[in-house]
Amino acid sequence: MRRVPLRHRRRWVSPILRDEETRTPYCAPVGAVMGLQSRVFVAVLAALCLFFAVPPGAADVRVTSIGGSSVWPGGSAPVTATVVNSGGSAVTVHAVALRIFIGDKDVTKYLLVVPLQPFPVQVNAGEVARFSFQVTSPRDAPSGRLAVEAALFGYDTSVGGGKNLLDNPSLEGISGYSAAKDPPGWSFGQDYPSTAEHAWVRDEFVSGQASYRLSKQGGLLQSYLQQVVPGSKLKPNTTYTFSGWVKTEKLPAGAAAALVVWWDDGAYHQSLETPPVTGTSGWRKVIGRFTTGPRQPNLAIFRAQVSGSPGGSAWFDDLSLSEGGQDGGFTVFSQRFPLGRMLGDANGDGAVTSADVVLVLRASLGLATLSEEGLAAVDFNRNAKVDHADVVVCLRMALGLPTKY
Repeated sequence: MRRVPLRHRRRWVSPILRDEETRTPYCAPVGAVMGLQSRVFVAVLAALCLFFAVPPGAADVRVTSIGGSSVWPGGSAPVTATVVNSGGSAVTVHAVALRIFIGDKDVTKYLLVVPLQPFPVQVNAGEVARFSFQVTSPRDAPSGRLAVEAALFGYDTSVGGGKNLLDNPSLEGISGYSAAKDPPGWSFGQDYPSTAEHAWVRDEFVSGQASYRLSKQGGLLQSYLQQVVPGSKLKPNTTYTFSGWVKTEKLPAGAAAALVVWWDDGAYHQSLETPPVTGTSGWRKVIGRFTTGPRQPNLAIFRAQVSGSPGGSAWFDDLSLSEGGQDGGFTVFSQRFPLGRMLGDANGDGAVTSADVVLVLRASLGLATLSEEGLAAVDFNRNAKVDHADVVVCLRMALGLPTKY
């Protein structure tokens, strides 16, 4: 699946071109536009693409850097992602996730990544925000220099009524939360005689720390995760846009994962489902819309569901319900940023070994000189030099002993 662009831009799309997979505007290569060679035409087309891509007042969010030290097995270190909102409106950040790599191998599942601030967080127009995480590596985790990517799920307050109408839209838990429970604000349901296994899981996610998995075991009707939206958040004669990310694995023929909304205004009405996700598919964003009637809605029910033949699994994450015809929810994916050497790695070989202890000892005696990066990795007491206290800490790390500094 092709990635969504680094920048989030409100989806005002040029009537000429649209990327149907990501649903975001783009400028096509010159040769793709009817074979026209006119430089004037190309210049005008480029200007139109830019004009329609970011309307005045829209948010424009980027992850500009990720910094911190690599983590040694058995150790822990902070990692910070810097986010810039250079657009004209505030955004509500519901979740930020880190994916961590050694070379090309995704090692996130081996590590414990804990956000150090609560969500949601508002980032106003023109502001810079920093999101910090504590990354802990078990003793049996892979070792090496780390690189990190970030995914941010937010809501553009210039859209609709300025807020996501769903509570806990990123499906996150709370402190001490059990995977056996449904995410706060959400509940599992199923239409008899369908049955399904369901769980809040940490091994798959788009942003944040988890997603929700449904695995149908029997029956042909729906099994779902749902949230009831009170009528006080809704209006008559109004269009609403709902969206979310869906991943599937081995859904059999006749089964599909989708989002759907029911609403009640004295009678129940059902929206059209989002385009179904079938078979095996990586994470995809799906979008749907519905319009209420002339009577005041009493409530709406937002569902992430699997229907049809039992078998396989579907995951859901980063859900939005927006007033109006535009989707206020967005997800930004960063580039991959290398972290600094892991603490204790004086020689930069991606591990803390006896060779590092010898080098730190020699440096403390004035017999060796460390590079600037090497000094930063072993100056545990932050006194801008290598001394016997740093040697002791490095030795304990090389021996795999509990270490404080």
